Amino acid sequence: MKRMGRVRIAVILMPILMAAFFIPAGTAAAIVTTLKASFSGDLGEGTTVTDEFTFSGTEYGGRPEPLTNLTVHLPGGVGGSQAGFATCEASTITMTGIGGCPPGSLAGPKTSISMLVSFGTETVAETGTVQAVFGAGETLNFFVDATTPVSVEVLMTGTYTVDSAPYSHMLNLTVPQIESVPGALHASITALTLAFGTSRNEDGSEVHSVTAPQECPHDGFEWRANIAFDGGANAEATYRSPCLPASTTSPILGQRQTVHVTAGEVTVRRKGTNSFIPLSGASTIPNGSELDATNGQALITAATALPGQTKSAEISGGRLLIHQEHAGLGETHLILSQSLTGCPGVRRPHGSAAAMAASLKRGSGHKSRKLWVSESGGGGSWGTNGRYVSTTVEGTHWLTVDECNQSRVTVVAGKVKVYDLIHHRTKILTAGKSYVAVRRPSR
Repeated sequence: MKRMGRVRIAVILMPILMAAFFIPAGTAAAIVTTLKASFSGDLGEGTTVTDEFTFSGTEYGGRPEPLTNLTVHLPGGVGGSQAGFATCEASTITMTGIGGCPPGSLAGPKTSISMLVSFGTETVAETGTVQAVFGAGETLNFFVDATTPVSVEVLMTGTYTVDSAPYSHMLNLTVPQIESVPGALHASITALTLAFGTSRNEDGSEVHSVTAPQECPHDGFEWRANIAFDGGANAEATYRSPCLPASTTSPILGQRQTVHVTAGEVTVRRKGTNSFIPLSGASTIPNGSELDATNGQALITAATALPGQTKSAEISGGRLLIHQEHAGLGETHLILSQSLTGCPGVRRPHGSAAAMAASLKRGSGHKSRKLWVSESGGGGSWGTNGRYVSTTVEGTHWLTVDECNQSRVTVVAGKVKVYDLIHHRTKILTAGKSYVAVRRPSR
């Protein structure tokens, strides 16, 4: 059996001097701490959080004081859950190391740690590995393993909980003291990298313990760390990581699509968020997101029911919700979503009395909306959903326009099957043809 926290000498580089260290008063310098943090992958997707720390100073025998506590505040918008993942008790790791942990309990990739350890008056560099492990409840522990010049096996125990705004989650770690030989100074950590975030399969779907934010502030993601040291000193480090790059992730049937901006300005409100953010280049968006291409043009690529095959359609001139069906042919519905607040009988937005009165003025608000769609390649079916019509197409170019009392479909190329939601009838349109579904005023 192993006893966690015991440190065994592997290589002795010089005779051990057992004399106590004397640190002259007034020679201590401020501890300098740096932080660099990042997400892997794409916005809104499963991710690995990586936090890289460095520590320097001379206040502890010419080196930085040992850490006792480390708290990392993650940027707003981070999601995911540890629920359902296998766990490994701290007592198990203490007795057997992580080799005794059940499959699926490792919470992220293996990273590194650098330390300075003491042999008498000699200071020697030590390197090792760090492994994140899921614990019971909201605990997230990190196992430190080093072999040369001393053998070190210690566990940094921690919690991973919801944080207060503007942050999303907080990782709080207790860092144990590491003693190389009796009477020597404790090990000083000079560099530490923490990484956590993994996934598991549940009923054919990938479940992530951590997901990246759905959107990125214009100035990047804000991180903050608070560090406590053995001598009572405290430090704070901050970092802004850049926005995640454009996605190269393939679409998944009924789960996500990719969007490539081809002209003008296009914005997106990802599913589960409240605000639109600009898109540039290519991005992955979750199914159910809303695009605004009123002043731009974008190519939407969706998966099909055939493995490895995709379909694409170019949209422009309007605002739309994207919804792809999970089953069957995986038809992708482009739902016109601009609110027709200028039409009689349409519910106005809530607000102050003055704002509501203004919205009721004659001619106020939108009375029409439209969407151009061009699909080619025959990779699968697309359709638009308007106020009074729905369409199903393959290999075509068409326009859908909604007005207060009617919807119109005009075909430029190919064929469109139009379903009249008012009269419950279907019409096949060819190039150059239009169809209008009209709601007659009630008497």
